Amino acid sequence: MRPYTLILFAVLSLLGISTVFGSSLGPIRISPTSITIPTGVTSFYNITFTDNQTAPVNLTLLLSFARIEYSGIFSNIGATPASFYLQPNQSKTILFSFVTNSGVYFSTPRNFVINYTENGLSEEFVLSAPIVNNPVYIYSLSAPGSFVPSQPLSVSLDILNGVGQVPVTVPVTFSLINSIGASVFSYTHNLELSNSGLNTFVEPVVINNTVSPGNYTLYVSLSYTSTPSALSKRIDVLPYYKIDSAYSSNTGVLGGTVSKTVENVGNEPYPVSNLSLGINGFLRLFVSSLSSSMGNAVLSGGAVSSSVPFLLPGQTISLSYNFVFYPIYIIILAVAVAVLVYLFFNRKVVLSKEIVEHKASGGVIDVKVAVRIKNISKKTVRDLIIHDLIPPNSLKITPIGPKQGRIYKAYDGMRITWRESVLEPSDEIILMYEIKSKIGIVGGIDLKSAYCTFTYEGKEHKRKSNPLVLRLQKTGK
Repeated sequence: MRPYTLILFAVLSLLGISTVFGSSLGPIRISPTSITIPTGVTSFYNITFTDNQTAPVNLTLLLSFARIEYSGIFSNIGATPASFYLQPNQSKTILFSFVTNSGVYFSTPRNFVINYTENGLSEEFVLSAPIVNNPVYIYSLSAPGSFVPSQPLSVSLDILNGVGQVPVTVPVTFSLINSIGASVFSYTHNLELSNSGLNTFVEPVVINNTVSPGNYTLYVSLSYTSTPSALSKRIDVLPYYKIDSAYSSNTGVLGGTVSKTVENVGNEPYPVSNLSLGINGFLRLFVSSLSSSMGNAVLSGGAVSSSVPFLLPGQTISLSYNFVFYPIYIIILAVAVAVLVYLFFNRKVVLSKEIVEHKASGGVIDVKVAVRIKNISKKTVRDLIIHDLIPPNSLKITPIGPKQGRIYKAYDGMRITWRESVLEPSDEIILMYEIKSKIGIVGGIDLKSAYCTFTYEGKEHKRKSNPLVLRLQKTGK
């Protein structure tokens, strides 16, 4: 084998060996590398190690070097577990503990080097941390960059519990600050920290739904000790429309009221013209008054609206109208009166019935009845036929007077009938008959209405008289 061939083989062999060792060693991803440590207490942090290589590794944390190097800051640094094994792409979360010396405080982050071995080879990573007075603080804050206040705002919080005990309850305040630094919303909720170290929460914060659109700062704070912890985030409130309405109707015999109450629960002004109260086509005829709780009530296009152009966020407006049915009753009464007047003045013939004389003896009553018919029109009445029904318990019927009636039996009982060919204006005819009838201990006689037919200007008409009732005490045997 030639010398240059041997040299090439040796180089390739060395490259192959390097490749083999390089595949087993390499970067381990560690997160997080930036924390905040409280002073004078024991604090806990979850730190995750991930094997980004193609081969498994054994890791051992060498914390004794850190304890010695930072002994003026920490009285102890620990981790559980201190040694662990990782497969390719596998992650392992290690709980670190830091016991800080009292009185140590610096707000500017400082780098702390943590040594470890990877498959026996020395490695290190750096933790950047300030040391603060507050053992419980907000580690991270996230929320959507914009939201509509009609929906809850989902706020994610990571709160670090460094007091070394669980559970710990802390009050957390969520505030929305406008561009001039004024708070437009504030809400405080107690959160329970159930873990030492990091605790994660997702809070649905319900913000006042009438908050105006614009740019705000979401400010989240807690105060476990005298030193508060807070984080903030810029957030946009988006505009939206939302209307809540209620409709009511109260109708009685004489009238009623229809009303509509509307509230703008959005955060933008809403056109009042879109909130009109329509009036039923029938009721429109009887509307007596309109009202609006804001501005003046206006009737346009068969609907009630307000003269106020916009309903501002949080405002409520009530629109209503009253209606009365008096015109209906007035019209009905007027028609009835008109009909009665018409009938009264167009009677043409008046027919009446009366008892002229009566006497009772021995359980028998003797009654004389007169039927009067008079032409009250200004024209001649012709072909008059007058009928009167005789009581069924009558013993004797006798026509009397100059106008003799004819007695005959009809389907509804005995009748007496008179006929008259002509009755001139203002003329009157009196028709009489006498009946005898039995009565009881307390008895009497019922005389039904007489009626007549006649012709007036070629048309036939009918009239009816009044009925009669005669009640008598029996006086004889």
